[in-house]
Amino acid sequence: MNRINYWIGLSVTILACQQGHAADAWQHITKPVLPSDEIQLLKNGTEKGVVWIGTPEGAARLENGTLSLIKATKGLKVWDVAKRTEGGYWIGHSGGILLVDGERTVKALNGANVGTIQQVGDQFWCIAKDESKDRNTLMKAKGEAWEPVAALQNRRVLDMERDAKGIFWLRLDGDGVLEIDPKKTAAEAKQHLARMNVTSVMTDAKGNTWCGLMSGGVMVRIGSEWKRMLEKETTAVLTLVEDSTNRIWAATSGNGVWQYDGKNWTGILQKDGPVNLLKKTTDQRIWISTARSGGLRYWDGKGWTVSLENPMPVNLLVEPTPGVLLAGTILDGIYVMGNFSIKGE
Repeated sequence: MNRINYWIGLSVTILACQQGHAADAWQHITKPVLPSDEIQLLKNGTEKGVVWIGTPEGAARLENGTLSLIKATKGLKVWDVAKRTEGGYWIGHSGGILLVDGERTVKALNGANVGTIQQVGDQFWCIAKDESKDRNTLMKAKGEAWEPVAALQNRRVLDMERDAKGIFWLRLDGDGVLEIDPKKTAAEAKQHLARMNVTSVMTDAKGNTWCGLMSGGVMVRIGSEWKRMLEKETTAVLTLVEDSTNRIWAATSGNGVWQYDGKNWTGILQKDGPVNLLKKTTDQRIWISTARSGGLRYWDGKGWTVSLENPMPVNLLVEPTPGVLLAGTILDGIYVMGNFSIKGE
């Protein structure tokens, strides 16, 4: 891995939490420790304790408290990083995909905007967007090169994600989702919710699949049947989360969040407007950040407790180890909570 081999002094600002646990204190990490204060990727690596950070000015790797800038990505708008089976890392950026393997780098998909990389079974897939034609192509790695996934070449794939059961879901542009079993071929993908614009996918503990819709509301598959729910919501459902009591949470683009207890939907924080982040951590807390309030709050079962007070919304939240949280902001760097210190290299 390419690194800048000098010490960068770390300025740490401790922000005491309000009304939170005594441990809810946050370190503030910004440039020059980070390539940029605009965080667009914050992702746990496959190795324990590793976190990948992507910004419009390059990527960084955080491991055991040491943050290393990836020299080969300097100046690149990095969207995603994935560890390669044969060694090295695939790095998706606004101008293609980069293989970084020690001191060696290989460029591919030049000119494409690569926003998502996933390992599907024994293959790596990515979504490459041709900005001039406004068209996405699903690609797969073949050695150090990439080629279209032939069976899905004509599908307009917007994004792909893996659910709790290990199934991949490909969101299509205005045409529902494709269900991909990594143990089967791409040609065996199953399409659901044709002609619907799906914005989010989640599979709950009972095996039911939930899909948020751009037009508002959700579709839920119970068994083999799809049912429409939350029809009163008219803005996009951006994120779906299940809590420890099996309640379903739905974050929206305009009306805060909804909570479903198995019978009724209850609106929460609807005056806060768009929700930038909704996520559950291993301690079973539900975290939220909204465009209006910024910072981070968590649900204590009865109401919201402020943990990080900041006018800047948080858009990314990862947990590299239990009790340690990293929160990525739109323009204000990263905040770190827990018994965890970071130094630059």
